Amino acid sequence: MSFHFNFEMLNSSLFKNFLKNQNNNKLFTDYLCNSTDENKDLLDKAFKKYVKKAIAVSYLKKVFHYESRRFDKNIRKKDNKELLILDELNSPIIASLKDIEAENKLNQIEVGNRNGFITNQLLGKAIYTLSERQQKILYLYYVLNLSDIEIAAIFDVSQQAISKSRKHIISKLKRVYDGRQFNEDKKF
Repeated sequence: MSFHFNFEMLNSSLFKNFLKNQNNNKLFTDYLCNSTDENKDLLDKAFKKYVKKAIAVSYLKKVFHYESRRFDKNIRKKDNKELLILDELNSPIIASLKDIEAENKLNQIEVGNRNGFITNQLLGKAIYTLSERQQKILYLYYVLNLSDIEIAAIFDVSQQAISKSRKHIISKLKRVYDGRQFNEDKKF
């Protein structure tokens, strides 16, 4: 690539950047003032060196740009392949954690002192015949005023299952309560 003096080159950003360097600007000024072959060769060598450097820098910029994009793409691909198990909503670990959480909630529920909210002695005795789970369902529904949906979330079952259990519990209490009341009335 030989240095040729033309107006297109003088207006190019490459040549303008070449002249920003003081040494290059001095070589160009010397060539314009004294157009000898020696000045032309010095300017030509400096320009070739500058162009090679500019090409190398441009190439490295492109390489860095494309390699960084490729690296980022590979990282995202790897992250999608190797998801944490906890990131999946239906993973077995999440399910077991939900089971443990539900069990902890159940264990924290204490039916408490029945004397505070059960005044009928026969009803209290009838409630003692229920299983612990059934007692907890009644306690949550009637004492804590939780809805079937909220109770279902605690027991990790459907709302329909809680509703059905509660109806079954009430009918069982009626049978036990009516039977005991009948036996209590016979004693008199």
